[in-house]
Order: sequence, then structure tokens, then C-alpha cells
Amino acid sequence: MKKNNINFFLYTLFVTNIIYFLYGFIQQHDFSNGGNIDFQHIYQNFLLFKGSSIPNIDWQKYESSSLPLFYIVTKYLLPNNNVLLFKLFSLTLSLVCLPLFYYVLKFKFKFNKFNMNLVLISSIILISSSFRTDAFFGLEENIGFFFLLLSLAFFYLYQSNLDKKFKILTIFFSCLVFYTRQTYAFVPIITYLFFLDKSSIFSLKNFKLSLVYFLFLIPSFYFFIIWESLVPPMASTRVVKFDYHTIATTFGMYIIFILPFYIYNFQFYLKKLNTKKIFIYSFFFIIYSFLFWNLPVKDFGGGPLAKLITISINFKIIYLFFSYIGLLITFDLVKNSFNFLIFAIFFIFVYLFSDNSFFSYLDPLFLMLLIVFTDNFKLQIKDDSFFAIYLFFYFLLLHLSWICYFEIYLGGIIR
Repeated sequence: MKKNNINFFLYTLFVTNIIYFLYGFIQQHDFSNGGNIDFQHIYQNFLLFKGSSIPNIDWQKYESSSLPLFYIVTKYLLPNNNVLLFKLFSLTLSLVCLPLFYYVLKFKFKFNKFNMNLVLISSIILISSSFRTDAFFGLEENIGFFFLLLSLAFFYLYQSNLDKKFKILTIFFSCLVFYTRQTYAFVPIITYLFFLDKSSIFSLKNFKLSLVYFLFLIPSFYFFIIWESLVPPMASTRVVKFDYHTIATTFGMYIIFILPFYIYNFQFYLKKLNTKKIFIYSFFFIIYSFLFWNLPVKDFGGGPLAKLITISINFKIIYLFFSYIGLLITFDLVKNSFNFLIFAIFFIFVYLFSDNSFFSYLDPLFLMLLIVFTDNFKLQIKDDSFFAIYLFFYFLLLHLSWICYFEIYLGGIIR
């Protein structure tokens, strides 16, 4: 295909995606299993903050597991009697994430010119069922993506010219991400370790750096003290005891985002296999299956692959196989990316102590950070238009399969 024809096709996909996203808002599509019900809780939280000063909030009525930055922002920006405006705020914030993600990719890949591949890849977040539902129903998650992308943008700007103002902005926004959800604690950890002077740990420079982070994060202690926990009172039951079976579930979700990259490069990775490696991988798969064979079967949470087991227990070995592949591929990715290692390990711990392994915690976060934090597929992301199209249709298929599962197989949203 000629370059102009490819670019036209990329542009058509992008525009169609934008139209579909806006149409989804108008129709209030709810394909992630309960966005409309979640909205009732979110809006009640919003009204709770509108009706009280922050020190006088009745936290027993706060129906969320997250730190309340979203409600603090909306408290001072939005009226308390306009549901449409409330939803439009989240929609607008979500749409702003699109150009932010594009510019993060441009900064990372050091592109000065307009790149249609990056435009289409950045727009994949708009076909994430979780991202769409959060945008359409005014939920609290997408503000986290907004601040995450801002912190990444300033991070790469700092790397390009070492301007101190970009360093401060990176630190500030990476800490601000934490205030949108505790599960984003890995963001300030990553930036802190990046700026830390490893050659002289106990230096004055590191002391000043630590002090800045402490000052930016100290307000969060207020909430943890008031809650007497890392989560609000009404979410205390969502923190459960350690269950190692969740490890298999987590890698079963990781593989969903990683798989298309490795399928596209299947021949390259196939050449790296030999009889010895196949034997070793097979041996450890038997051990992996034995360890996780009794993982609990839930019809709520766990991600797309886990739904196979709810359809038929005979699919368990298939599920464990993909989970095991997710483990192997994750190890391959983290070998060359310390930042991605921190992120991957951090979310394993998050899921280990959560009552439900919600796929929405990773969707589309994992995809975004896989692209941003790793360089394994750098050339294809930059230069291969067919890869961008292939990646777009993979996640479009995932989105459509999610709709089919809830709307057709289950006969409607189950919450």
C-alpha cells in the first residue's frame, strides 16, 4: 500500500474511534459491568463533599476505596445540581488524555514531526471498556490517567533538557497521581528512584529530594489517620488476607495486554526457542499448574481469560497455560526495564490483598505503561503502520468480545 493510502486509513480509524467514543457517551454505553450503578455511589460522594468542608466529611458515607482528589477538584469546579455537567467534566478530562498520551509517546520516541502511527496507538485507550465507562459515567478513575500522563510528559521533557522546573513538575504530578488512587503509588516511587543520586545515597541532594517528596505526600497521612487504614472505612472489607492463587490470576490479566506484541513478532521469538528451553518451560508449566490448579473460580473480576473457567471448568488448563505464558513474557519485559518491573511487581501485591482482581485496574493502564516503559517494540511503534493497525484491531476485538460476553452470553449487565 502507498504511504498516503496507509495514512488515510490510519486517519479514518482514528476519526471513527473518536465518533464511536462520543456516540458511546450520548448513548451512555455501559459495557464494563456496572458503570451506571457505580455512578450512583460516585455522585453521592460528590454531593457529600459539596455539602461539607473536608475536615467535617462523614467518612462512613464515603463510598470509595480511593483517596479523594477527584472529589476535592469537582467540589470547587462543578455545581451540585447538574448531572450532565458532572459527566461532561469526566468526558472532557478523558478526551484530554488522548493528546497527552500522544505527546508522551512523541517525547519518548524523540519525534519532532507529526506521526500518524502514534496518533492511532494513543487512541486505543478510547476503546478500552473501562476507560469508556469511567468517562461516560463521571467515575473517578480517569483523573488518575490525566495526572499520570502529565507526570510522564514532564518526565521526558526533563530528560531532554534537564531543566529543573520540569523536574519539580514531574515530582509534583507524580505525587498528585497517588492522590487519585492508592494503587498509583508506584508512580512517585519510580520518579523518586530515578532522581535519586545512587552514587551518594546519604548526600544533601538526596535529603532535599526526599524532603520534597515528603512535603508533597504528607497530606495523604491526614486521610490515613482519619480512616485508621490505607482505605476508607466503607472499603475496609475489600482488603483481604494474602492468597497466592491471585498470582496466577494477575499474570492471566497481564497476558491480555502483552500477547499482541509477541504474536506480531512470533517468528523472532520462535527462533530463540530450542529443545532444551522447550523442555524446561514445559517442566515448570507442570509445576505452575500444580501450584495454581485450585485457584478459586469467580464470575466477578479476574479479567477476560478468567471468564473461560466460568464457562467451563475444562478450560482451566488453557487458562493456566496463558497465565504461565504471561509470567514468562513479563520476565522477558522487565529484564530491560526497571520501571516496568516496579509497576508489574507493585500490582501483583495490590491484587494479592484485594477481595476481587478487577481487570479495570489495569485497563488501559498496563498497555500505556508497556509502551512507555519498555523499548522492546520501539521501532514497530514508531515506524510500522501495519503494527499500529493490527494493535488497534486487537484491542477493538477485545472490546467487542467484552460486549458480547456481558450483553449476549450473560444476557445483560450482571450488576
